[in-house]
Amino acid sequence: MTRTRSLAVVCAAIVLTVFVAGCDSFMLEDQFTATENAGTTDSELPLSVSPSIVSIGFGKTVSFEGTGGVSPYTFGLDNETLGTIDASTGAFSAGTVAANGIVSLTDAAGTTAGAVVYVYDDTSGAALSLSVQETDIGRDESVRLYPAGGVPPYTLSVPGTPSDGRTHTDVYPASPTADQRGSIRNNDTYEPGDFLGTVYVRVTDSEGSVAERAIRVVPEAPSSFSGQGFGQPDLKVALSWSYSGPGVRFDVRWSDDNATFSPLASLALGTVSYEHTGLTNGSPYWYRIVAVAEGDASYVSTVATTFAFAK
Repeated sequence: MTRTRSLAVVCAAIVLTVFVAGCDSFMLEDQFTATENAGTTDSELPLSVSPSIVSIGFGKTVSFEGTGGVSPYTFGLDNETLGTIDASTGAFSAGTVAANGIVSLTDAAGTTAGAVVYVYDDTSGAALSLSVQETDIGRDESVRLYPAGGVPPYTLSVPGTPSDGRTHTDVYPASPTADQRGSIRNNDTYEPGDFLGTVYVRVTDSEGSVAERAIRVVPEAPSSFSGQGFGQPDLKVALSWSYSGPGVRFDVRWSDDNATFSPLASLALGTVSYEHTGLTNGSPYWYRIVAVAEGDASYVSTVATTFAFAK
């Protein structure tokens, strides 16, 4: 995925010769919720792992236990840098690299549950910090959070006001509620709400120390972008796309060489179609649709291309 500092671009190649090329166009799964199954359970309790959250120093050990579900159980790790775990007994040995991840538990019926593990250097006295997989995410995406240093366990949150006096950059809506700013899932993942702009995610350790990281929530990519070319006497390309989120408008760009794109139109909020007229018969044309959240940047979507003969 390519990124730009200013606008979100969804590319499509639309060719008019009498044929047109159009563009039809991590979410992390909740690993803690046991999935339902048709097996016979050993207990009326749902499958779970104990302890459910562990902070552990380099080289230290801890034992995990499974309850509920259908025995026997199988333990595993979603991140091998955490260390090692005995698949049968749940005995875990921490590695020597700061990391966080999931200890997974699978029962005989295929139901899964999990526990959060933070592995940290308990001798270094490192300052508390928070890193993320991506600093720009779409409003329809989520991002994994990685606290380190300080004194675990950690608590993650999306505060109304950052600790150092900075403010959230609210592009849409102008004054978001707590739900619109987003939430923390499973104490390791940030999920945006109905919000565009810059939000600060906070980690607090067991001694009350605080660290924060800015995450820019940008417009999700428009979908179903397509174009249809018309020959004589119209000589035009009709563009259309779909977009369900609020707070954005669209810019249209065009090219006759698929290399240099020029502005074609800036459309009002809610407009999801455009006609490019006055074209030359037998010439190819390419188009990009740009989702714009005023005052904030966005990302470039992947490109899919399809060809169709004009009618």
